[in-house]
Amino acid sequence: MNGLSKSHAMTGWRFGVVCGPAEIISQINKIHELATTSITSITQAAALEAYKNGLDDSIKMREEYCRRRDVLAAGLTKLGFECPDPDGAFYLFGKIPEGLEQDDVKLCFDVLEQEHLAILPGSYFGIGGEGHIRFSYASSMENIEGCIKKLGEYVATHIHTDETAI
Repeated sequence: MNGLSKSHAMTGWRFGVVCGPAEIISQINKIHELATTSITSITQAAALEAYKNGLDDSIKMREEYCRRRDVLAAGLTKLGFECPDPDGAFYLFGKIPEGLEQDDVKLCFDVLEQEHLAILPGSYFGIGGEGHIRFSYASSMENIEGCIKKLGEYVATHIHTDETAI
């Protein structure tokens, strides 16, 4: 199983491939047929272009993703988020700093409402994600820098320290 989301920066296009023995593929096709209708023609054309003329694109995109990751991680660290290095995805999973709302769902909706910044609650990815936020860096550097700025404005006005609680 593979796709083009990471290798060719085609996130959201939902193009995937699977190869295997005919008896397994026939069972996969049954599930796939019931779960989806069909891949769009524009996605098919983009995938064909990627396979024909973009075989080296993944090298450039890996470098760009690393650059975006580093900028986002540095910005989040300055804001108090603890973000371990990802092992291949284009997401950072940041622990919410003390002094901010610790309910990740409430926090994300509050940030969306106040800063118009969409981030995902870590709890959406399982129990271990509670108290965390998932940040994507599969976006432009301009968007990443804007995210850090908006989140910084939110944190500055909502963080409670021992000194502010008195």
